[in-house]
Amino acid sequence: EEHLQAGRLDPAEAMARHMLETNPEDAAAHVAWARIASQRGNVDEGIRRLERLLAQQPKHPGGLAWLAVMWGDKGDAERALLLARRAVALGARVAQTDVMLGDDGRLRGALDEALSYFDSAVAQNPRVAAGWVGRGRVQRAQGNLAEAEDAFARAVEAAPLRLDAWVNLVEVELEGGAEDAAFDNLALALRAHPGHPQLLAIKNAAEQRKLEGDPLEG
Repeated sequence: EEHLQAGRLDPAEAMARHMLETNPEDAAAHVAWARIASQRGNVDEGIRRLERLLAQQPKHPGGLAWLAVMWGDKGDAERALLLARRAVALGARVAQTDVMLGDDGRLRGALDEALSYFDSAVAQNPRVAAGWVGRGRVQRAQGNLAEAEDAFARAVEAAPLRLDAWVNLVEVELEGGAEDAAFDNLALALRAHPGHPQLLAIKNAAEQRKLEGDPLEG
């Protein structure tokens, strides 16, 4: 699991192969192999392997959870959510499915429900940046700007190239009046995404507000 979370696919594959050689019916090894295939860009192969596993073990929580993740990657959100709900009901503990259910709750306006899923996601795997972004969005919607800022900062730490993490971090800092921190992070964001129009628009708007609000600057 540690190899898979860190993206070390070769040692993960070697371990999964050894597990299957020892026991060809090892469900955890089949799930790991499917995840390896998906992370290498062969999502269809991952789905096929999980569907074969679930044909024999239809209530396997991990198989259902990762199948949900893969169908989400394929763009079938409705199927992914159905699988994710079933997996969680059966006791699955997979950060990515919790993020999926958290996003669904947030979009429905069920913020407390969404927050519980995002909290579960980041507790299981702090490297899943989407969990921190979701947590930050819920906290921001609830008016907890300090909590939101912390969550977005954790998202940036987990995924330094994730644009929406930077955008949300800068916006919530500006919203909370932490302009110096916002401009520092905006500079870092533009270093990661040079010339990005969304970041430049935020920068221009913030600079304009600063000029309008400060007679000396004006």
